[in-house]
Amino acid sequence: STGPGRPERPRWPERLGEEGRGILHAGRFRHARTGVEIKARATVTAPDFAALQALRGQLGEWFQAGIVLYLGEHVVPFGDKIWLAPLLTLWEP
Repeated sequence: STGPGRPERPRWPERLGEEGRGILHAGRFRHARTGVEIKARATVTAPDFAALQALRGQLGEWFQAGIVLYLGEHVVPFGDKIWLAPLLTLWEP
């Protein structure tokens, strides 16, 4: 349910064929959300960020970050609070 100052539950499919997406939240910041997309390829284009941009618009101040994980090698900012990052960064110290 939603209440004053809380965003409506975002509608966002969790699977896209062989790729996936999800919304993360942490207990301390109950209403804050981070969107994550996983791409099964090394090349990512502007349309690959559309869902995160829409999620950012839906959540407003509750949107903390959006991350597209891909098979490439570089971390690249892509607009306000959205980044492209190599999937392998999850296992790097």
